[in-house]
Amino acid sequence: MEFYWIVIFVVLLTMWSAVQQAQADEEERNPDLDSPGDGWEYKILRSPKKRFKDLDFQRRVLAEDAAAGWSLLEKFDNTRLRLKRPVAAREHDELLDFDPYRISVTSMLEAIKQRTQA
Repeated sequence: MEFYWIVIFVVLLTMWSAVQQAQADEEERNPDLDSPGDGWEYKILRSPKKRFKDLDFQRRVLAEDAAAGWSLLEKFDNTRLRLKRPVAAREHDELLDFDPYRISVTSMLEAIKQRTQA
């Protein structure tokens, strides 16, 4: 009986690994990324709780990142957005009150709460 649990665990672990690899492959495939040195930089913004399904929330997040020069390139799913910005936008990073290279919406929400309370 215990053997079946081990087999089930190994199968689930293998499936999870395949999903993770498929997501990584999807993030790597983008025609815009094939021309390095083109004056753009890219990042993947993640929402572990699938908050990007709420379009109002997604707009607020994108508006926040737009202050750093980021714009939406593509939406993978409700957990991941690919953003891009001109490399020249780095010049204004020191004027921002948040990290322009943040990759998680969770940390951004905490920063917004701190700014509104201050």
